[in-house]
Amino acid sequence: MVEAIISHLDGGLPSLEHLSINGIGDDIWDDEIDMLFSQVADSSTKLQSLELSSRFWYRDIGERVFRYSYGLWGIRRLRLMSVEDVPWAEFPNLEYLDYVSVPHYIKPIELNISELVAPRLTGLCLEGDFNSIALPPHALFNQLTHMVLRNFHSHHVEEGTAFPSSFSRLLCLGIQGDEDVSFEYIDTETPLEELILAFQPDTTSYPALYFAEFQPRVLRWDIMSDQRPGDKFGERNALWSRVEELHVTVSEDAPWNWFIPEMSKPADEQYRSRECYPLLHVLTVLYPDNNQTSEQKEKQMEELRGIQRGRNESGFRLLETLKVGWYHPCDHILTIPYMERRVMEWRDCLEGWTPEAGGCFWNF
Repeated sequence: MVEAIISHLDGGLPSLEHLSINGIGDDIWDDEIDMLFSQVADSSTKLQSLELSSRFWYRDIGERVFRYSYGLWGIRRLRLMSVEDVPWAEFPNLEYLDYVSVPHYIKPIELNISELVAPRLTGLCLEGDFNSIALPPHALFNQLTHMVLRNFHSHHVEEGTAFPSSFSRLLCLGIQGDEDVSFEYIDTETPLEELILAFQPDTTSYPALYFAEFQPRVLRWDIMSDQRPGDKFGERNALWSRVEELHVTVSEDAPWNWFIPEMSKPADEQYRSRECYPLLHVLTVLYPDNNQTSEQKEKQMEELRGIQRGRNESGFRLLETLKVGWYHPCDHILTIPYMERRVMEWRDCLEGWTPEAGGCFWNF
C-alpha cells in the first residue's frame, strides 16, 4: 500500500515540512523507505523537522535515510531514537536536537556528538541510558538557551568530554529522573530564567539542589510520584528567592499541597520577613481531567484560595494570578518548551476575591 501511494507522487512532496518514521521494526520496509526519501530529497525543499525511531533489531533505518543526505541540509529540528552513525555534518542548520536512547535487545547506544557543529543550535535534549556518550565542544553548549536531561546519567560521559563550567546563554533547564545529576555547572553567571523539575517515584529529592547557585525566575514542578518531594522545596533558601512564577502539574493522587504552609505563613515570628517565595506573584496548578464534578473542581479552587488568604494574613506579597486547570489525562510527559499539555479548562481562583473577604486559613 505504501509503495502504491508513493508511486503516484509524480510531483514529489514540495510542501512537506515535517516527517516522522516511527515504530518500524522490520526490514520489509527498506524499499518503501528508499522510495520515500528519494522523493523527499529531490523535492521537499521546505522540510524542517525530522523524527526517526529505530526499534529493536531494525537499527539501520538511519543508514538508509542518511544516504540521501543532500536532502537534509534544511533540517532545523531533529529527534532521533536510538539511531546510530549519524552524519552530523549534514545538519548545518540544526536548531533543536532531541536524542533518545531507548531500551534494546542488542546493546545500549554509544553516542558520539563530539564533532557536532551547528551554529544555530539553541535547544538540546538528551534522554536515556547510554553505554557511553561523547559530548560536544563547550562552544556549542554556550549557544544553548534550552537544555533538557531526562533519565540521563552523567557518569556515562566519556573522559575528555564534559559539561562546561558555565552556560553563557542558558535560559531554561529541564531535569527528569536522575537523582545524581549535578547542578554545579549552572553557576551564578548562567542567566537561567526557568527551571523544570519532574518528580517520579524513584526521583523525589534531587539532593544536588542543596549546592545549586542559580536563582530561576520561573519554576515548574511536574509531580508524577505519590511520594512527597524533599523538604528543600519548601525551605527559605536563596535558590527560590527570585521565583516569580510557580507552575505545578500533578498526576493522579500525587501530593502537591505540602508546600502551601511555607508559601502562606511564616514558620514563627522571627521568620516573618523570610517567606519561602518572597517575589511570587503567579501560581498555577494543573490536574488531570478525570471528569471531576463541579463540586470537586470547586474544592480544588478553594484549596488554592487558601494560599491567598494565608499570604494576606501573613503580610506577604499577594498573588496577582492564581489559576487551576485540568489537562488531558493522556498528556503525562514532562512539560518542556517544545511539548505542551492539552489543557481542557482554566479557572481563575481570584475572581471576586478581595483581601477583606477573609475566611479560614488552610487547614492541615
